[in-house]
Amino acid sequence: MKKIIVILVIINILTGCDPKTSYTKFIHNESNQSVWVVFYPWAGRGLPLIAKDSILIIANKDIYLRGGGGGLYGNPPCISSTDDSLVLRVKDAPSLKISVDLNKESTWYRKSSGSSAKGYIIECKAIIKQTDIVPK
Repeated sequence: MKKIIVILVIINILTGCDPKTSYTKFIHNESNQSVWVVFYPWAGRGLPLIAKDSILIIANKDIYLRGGGGGLYGNPPCISSTDDSLVLRVKDAPSLKISVDLNKESTWYRKSSGSSAKGYIIECKAIIKQTDIVPK
């Protein structure tokens, strides 16, 4: 009986020590305009596209969309199929639009370090430049 308990404890220790992933995702607004980031539910859920949240990025400031660690295993991309849809709007300027699409992986600058044995540190950053703000 003691042998079985020892084996179960060893198996539990070995399987419980999976490396974790630290993940940070943020947007840097390099423009001289304040910008709204509007969050819409993931369209794949079949829900109506009613904005569920929004956050204002002041000119020349950053916002963090997500950060943390733990439950993310592996080396994930910046965009997930279950992420909310993100839409950018210029504050108080309905005649302007922003050409950056935050729902495309190619928009995000991704920096990753680590390994599957030690875990990953992932940083995803999107940048809004003044040249990205154009007339509609």
